[in-house]
Amino acid sequence: MERSEILSVLNAKIKEIKDNGKILSEDDYLDFKGAGLNSLELMTIIVYLEDYYEIEFEDEDLLISEYVYIKDLMDIVCKRMQLESL
Repeated sequence: MERSEILSVLNAKIKEIKDNGKILSEDDYLDFKGAGLNSLELMTIIVYLEDYYEIEFEDEDLLISEYVYIKDLMDIVCKRMQLESL
Protein backbone atom coordinates (compact mmCIF):
# COMPACT_ATOMS: atom_id res chain seq x y z
CA MET A 1 0.00 0.00 0.00
CA GLU A 2 1.40 3.34 -1.07
CA ARG A 3 1.01 6.36 1.19
CA SER A 4 0.00 8.36 -1.88
CA GLU A 5 -3.04 6.09 -2.30
CA ILE A 6 -4.08 6.65 1.31
CA LEU A 7 -3.68 10.39 0.79
CA SER A 8 -5.88 10.21 -2.33
CA VAL A 9 -8.58 8.31 -0.44
CA LEU A 10 -8.43 10.86 2.38
CA ASN A 11 -8.59 13.80 -0.01
CA ALA A 12 -11.63 12.33 -1.77
CA LYS A 13 -13.49 11.75 1.51
CA ILE A 14 -12.58 15.16 2.93
CA LYS A 15 -13.73 16.82 -0.29
CA GLU A 16 -17.01 14.89 -0.04
CA ILE A 17 -17.54 16.09 3.53
CA LYS A 18 -16.23 19.66 3.26
CA ASP A 19 -16.75 20.33 -0.47
CA ASN A 20 -13.94 22.89 -0.33
CA GLY A 21 -11.96 21.68 -3.34
CA LYS A 22 -8.66 21.80 -1.46
CA ILE A 23 -6.03 19.19 -2.24
CA LEU A 24 -4.27 18.39 1.00
CA SER A 25 -0.75 17.12 1.63
CA GLU A 26 0.51 14.94 4.48
CA ASP A 27 1.76 18.04 6.29
CA ASP A 28 -1.57 19.88 6.26
CA TYR A 29 -3.52 20.28 9.47
CA LEU A 30 -6.75 18.38 10.01
CA ASP A 31 -8.42 21.30 11.82
CA PHE A 32 -9.55 24.70 10.60
CA LYS A 33 -5.99 25.64 9.56
CA GLY A 34 -5.98 22.93 6.89
CA ALA A 35 -8.76 20.45 6.14
CA GLY A 36 -11.23 22.26 8.37
CA LEU A 37 -12.55 19.12 10.04
CA ASN A 38 -14.38 19.16 13.34
CA SER A 39 -14.33 16.15 15.68
CA LEU A 40 -17.53 14.60 14.26
CA GLU A 41 -16.22 14.87 10.71
CA LEU A 42 -12.91 13.33 11.77
CA MET A 43 -14.73 10.38 13.34
CA THR A 44 -16.74 9.98 10.13
CA ILE A 45 -13.47 9.74 8.21
CA ILE A 46 -12.05 7.22 10.68
CA VAL A 47 -15.11 4.98 10.25
CA TYR A 48 -14.83 5.36 6.49
CA LEU A 49 -11.14 4.36 6.56
CA GLU A 50 -11.96 1.32 8.69
CA ASP A 51 -14.54 0.18 6.15
CA TYR A 52 -12.48 1.07 3.09
CA TYR A 53 -9.29 -0.65 4.22
CA GLU A 54 -11.01 -3.34 6.30
CA ILE A 55 -9.04 -2.39 9.39
CA GLU A 56 -10.01 -1.54 12.93
CA PHE A 57 -8.72 1.44 14.84
CA GLU A 58 -7.80 0.49 18.41
CA ASP A 59 -9.08 2.51 21.36
CA GLU A 60 -5.73 4.29 21.68
CA ASP A 61 -6.04 5.29 18.00
CA LEU A 62 -9.24 7.18 18.71
CA LEU A 63 -7.72 9.98 20.78
CA ILE A 64 -8.64 12.87 18.53
CA SER A 65 -6.08 15.11 20.24
CA GLU A 66 -3.37 12.90 18.68
CA TYR A 67 -4.43 13.84 15.14
CA VAL A 68 -2.90 17.17 14.22
CA TYR A 69 -1.77 16.55 10.65
CA ILE A 70 -3.05 14.46 7.75
CA LYS A 71 0.07 12.31 8.11
CA ASP A 72 -0.91 11.36 11.68
CA LEU A 73 -4.07 9.73 10.37
CA MET A 74 -2.18 8.11 7.50
CA ASP A 75 0.36 6.65 9.94
CA ILE A 76 -2.39 4.86 11.86
CA VAL A 77 -3.86 3.41 8.66
CA CYS A 78 -0.41 2.13 7.63
CA LYS A 79 0.22 0.70 11.08
CA ARG A 80 -3.12 -1.11 11.23
CA MET A 81 -2.73 -2.54 7.74
CA GLN A 82 0.72 -3.93 8.58
CA LEU A 83 -0.49 -5.49 11.83
CA GLU A 84 -3.37 -7.24 10.10
CA SER A 85 -1.11 -8.68 7.40
CA LEU A 86 1.11 -10.50 9.95
